[in-house]
Amino acid sequence: MTEIRKGVGPGWLQAHSAPHPPYRIYLRGPSDNIVGREDFEAEGDEAAMVLARLLYQACNDVAQRFELWQGGRQVDAGSDATTALDALTTRIEEEATQLEERLRDSQWAIARSETLLERLKQRDRQK
Repeated sequence: MTEIRKGVGPGWLQAHSAPHPPYRIYLRGPSDNIVGREDFEAEGDEAAMVLARLLYQACNDVAQRFELWQGGRQVDAGSDATTALDALTTRIEEEATQLEERLRDSQWAIARSETLLERLKQRDRQK
């Protein structure tokens, strides 16, 4: 599993095995306002989109949609995103859980997402 740890700035991560620039998910509310944001590393666009979709699904009671960016480039969902989600590996699920926990512990409005909190409780019960 890729080791993830807090980096130099708030919200920035460094992954020891991922040489790619960080991705950023913006979670948007009903007024298209940003209700959450998180930076993370991924092995490529497909893996980043899978993580972004998992984060969005974990808190879609507060977030209405999401955007995924890498630097100044918006990452397109593409047609393979659903297939990639179906083929999700245990490693990526663990990374998604770490990101969900960080969103829960953040000061963003998204931290109050009941869907997010319930999802994390379910994962705790499965352990």
